[in-house]
Amino acid sequence: MLRIENQRIRLFSTLAGGVFCVAGVSGAQPVDDAASAGEGDPPVVNSREDYEALDRDERRVFSRARRPDVSYFVDSRGRWSWGAELDDLDGDLSVARLGAGAGVSFRLDDTTDLIVRMGTEFSFYEFDDAGGIIPSMPSVDEPWDSVHQTTIAPLVRSLPESGWQWMLGGRVTSAGEPGADFSDTLVGGGFALASYDITPEFRLGAGVNVVTRLEGGLFVFPIPVIQWDVTDDFQIGTTERGFGATYFFNPSWSAGVQVSFMRREYRLEDDNPVPGGSFTDIRVPVTLAVTYSPSPKVVLTGRVGSEVWGDLEINDRDENQVASYDLSSSVLVGFDLRIAF
Repeated sequence: MLRIENQRIRLFSTLAGGVFCVAGVSGAQPVDDAASAGEGDPPVVNSREDYEALDRDERRVFSRARRPDVSYFVDSRGRWSWGAELDDLDGDLSVARLGAGAGVSFRLDDTTDLIVRMGTEFSFYEFDDAGGIIPSMPSVDEPWDSVHQTTIAPLVRSLPESGWQWMLGGRVTSAGEPGADFSDTLVGGGFALASYDITPEFRLGAGVNVVTRLEGGLFVFPIPVIQWDVTDDFQIGTTERGFGATYFFNPSWSAGVQVSFMRREYRLEDDNPVPGGSFTDIRVPVTLAVTYSPSPKVVLTGRVGSEVWGDLEINDRDENQVASYDLSSSVLVGFDLRIAF
């Protein structure tokens, strides 16, 4: 039961729209010899050998029970995609993205945490033979180069090992070219979701995410929460930004297939060919992900796959559409590294 229940905790904790926290130990932390290891209780660990003998989910139960009142975490990620052709143009588009984040987690009680995370991502766009991408300016073939976004996101989550689990959070993001007016780069929003054990192997829930848009109005989308523990080592269900299937080879290694939905928008500079406008970049990546986690404190994931579909929309300052292009499939590779202290 520890294995099944705690797999749900790990999955549900990723559904925070970018907010991530790992709280745990890299080795053994002693506990009282008299501690009980009954159902729902953390296992007894009195040495590193005891810890290494635990399966992956017993390690997480132990680590969560022993998490400190205040913990810290950092993460980094990289994505490289290339060869996406723009429909109606002869050119194509490649993008490199590098991101990093850090945050703090406060333990409110045995099952509830307050997490505050700050993250930033830099994206480098390379257009090849994209002359005419701005219809009114046929000589423009590279409407922008680098953009960045910075996000501050508080989150409260309650993750008991069974029954109801829930999350409530918010987000403020600044996204645009380096010279864009800061006040024009800001968007904000929040999300809420909850899930419940329908059976010991199946968890179901739902939520909603609402954010403002640079081009005006709101972007509202549902957040399904589905997890089916098909076997002790094989899971399918929703992930942070999509759906996936994962197989666990042992406590440290796993592999899976993930389908995601990624939407980014950025404010353009006043001296851009579309002065003070904005653009929206939507991608649907399908990747094979291999994860190595020597302890609950360290998670390293490598990815390879394809962005099977994309859409690039450019708007002017008055929120009128200047151009819109479907993007063909492109090759994608990437990594994620997450470390807790």
